[in-house]
Amino acid sequence: MRDLVATRLPRRYGLSPSDIQVLTPMHRGELGAANLNLLLQEALLPGVAPLRPGERAFRVGDRVMQLRNNYDRNVYNGDVGKILAADRAVTAEMAARLGKYCGNGPELWLNMQSAYDLWHARQALADSLDEIPTRAAS
Repeated sequence: MRDLVATRLPRRYGLSPSDIQVLTPMHRGELGAANLNLLLQEALLPGVAPLRPGERAFRVGDRVMQLRNNYDRNVYNGDVGKILAADRAVTAEMAARLGKYCGNGPELWLNMQSAYDLWHARQALADSLDEIPTRAAS
């Protein structure tokens, strides 16, 4: 699937990989949306930092699809968009608001921000971290 979307279809039909949409009827399994998203992210956005490290990582450049209608915002099931930027950290206040709105609590949002920050720090410090000896636990 990775080669088909990243290389073969674009070459054959003169398309950009971002013009190709892969649909699957399921979320789980080898051909489920979760696994296909990870495979295609690695192929199409190599080296782009995940915005939400963990089970469902999003990256700048990802295409996203609305799964529920939101009549207040005129956004409907099936609408497709693209993550253009991620330039603000999730604050405790924003985490409280997101947690309340989404019903999953503020801790999730703060943990995601912390994981994102740690990922960036490790990338930036990769060479110098390798030089620091690890002390044996006692």
